[in-house]
Amino acid sequence: MTQVGPMPNGKTYSDEADGPNSLTGPTGFGYVDNLIELLGQVLVVAGNALSSAGSALSSATAAADSLTATNEAASDAQDSADAAEAALQDALDAVAAAEAFDPANYPRSDSGQTVTVLAAWTFTQEQTFSGGIDVGNGATITGGASVTGGATVDAITYGSQKPTITTLSNGDTIAGAGAYELPDSATVSLPASPAAGDEIIIDPPDGADWASNPPTVNRNGHRLNGVEENLTDIVDQVRMKLIYKGATTGFIGGRG
Repeated sequence: MTQVGPMPNGKTYSDEADGPNSLTGPTGFGYVDNLIELLGQVLVVAGNALSSAGSALSSATAAADSLTATNEAASDAQDSADAAEAALQDALDAVAAAEAFDPANYPRSDSGQTVTVLAAWTFTQEQTFSGGIDVGNGATITGGASVTGGATVDAITYGSQKPTITTLSNGDTIAGAGAYELPDSATVSLPASPAAGDEIIIDPPDGADWASNPPTVNRNGHRLNGVEENLTDIVDQVRMKLIYKGATTGFIGGRG
């Protein structure tokens, strides 16, 4: 005799005609009600198995999600640790800079208005000093400086302020913009290819006598004050200033 059970409903089924919940009757056709009931119980068992499998899958998915979250939390923790380490290094650098600062290098008077510089300072840009400034021996000013509010200046050497003066010789061609000395009786030529705005200053050398030995400035193909003539009416001991305006106008200027 073969029995199936117990099933979820608590029953056990048999293939014997005289067994419990028999699936076969005396004629061998079986009891349909018991068979249908057994089939229903089989479906219940299958459903329970599927439900258990679904629960197991859900648990596995939850475990995977939990592992992912744990990994992300670990990565965030590492990032926080790196940021904290960088902040600590910045703090250590700031402490080192504070320890290296020596107030003795920046003494002030009691009023807090006077600064004494112990070492040479170089200003690469134009500076404006207000409220008074006292410059001692050996100071060099190589650019432009504006001092307002009163200043005491002692033995300053002015660099890049004094123009360079070139002494010309008879037959020379003036190179370009600049300051020149023109000797007695010399004949010189203006630049062949000046640029617009070029300014040429011509002075008499020390002891020159242009009145007795007048020099000549050859126009070198350019107009002079609108005319095509060389410059010969040179006044003794008077500076000449010529400015090139362009190909049409040429040089303008003269005494002064």
